[in-house]
Amino acid sequence: ERVKASYSENSSTNETTGGPLNATLASLRKELAATRKESDQSRQNWLQAQNELLRLTESEKLTASSLQELQSDERLYEGKMNRHERDAKVYERDALDINREIDR
Repeated sequence: ERVKASYSENSSTNETTGGPLNATLASLRKELAATRKESDQSRQNWLQAQNELLRLTESEKLTASSLQELQSDERLYEGKMNRHERDAKVYERDALDINREIDR
């Protein structure tokens, strides 16, 4: 009976004054809220980093594609330039031959 009364008295005191158990609970709730907030921020940062990674990957693919196209064009134009230079040498030789024929 005395133990019951003492327990009852301690329980009601802890409930009204907050007691150490309630203080611990409040502290843990506060810590949990801070941890959730930090977790949410970390998740948000991770999502932003993933979006940036996707954007950079797409940009890199476009750049690589453009580079490949430019290199292909460069090879094409080099081929045309070489052909024109060969043709110019042939025309020059033909012109010299024609001038020699005229001079005879």
